[in-house]
Amino acid sequence: MAKPSLHAALHNKLTPKTPVTIDPGLTPIERPTKKLIVEIPAEAHYQVDKMRLEMRRNSIKELVTEALNDLFKKYDYPPIA
Repeated sequence: MAKPSLHAALHNKLTPKTPVTIDPGLTPIERPTKKLIVEIPAEAHYQVDKMRLEMRRNSIKELVTEALNDLFKKYDYPPIA
């Protein structure tokens, strides 16, 4: 089996990925979902929870969804979270 070329590997890594398209007729509740589990420092978790309380959000999920949408907008991706 031939080794993949370094050029091809770098090209694949540097080529911008196309954004995912979502049916605009679907509401966020109707969209398929996947769990995202991350490990963050305890201090960051406490700060996120404090923000959730101060911003009167119902859940950390709601706060993280807002943060993800802001991140998508920053890099010119559609805010679909």
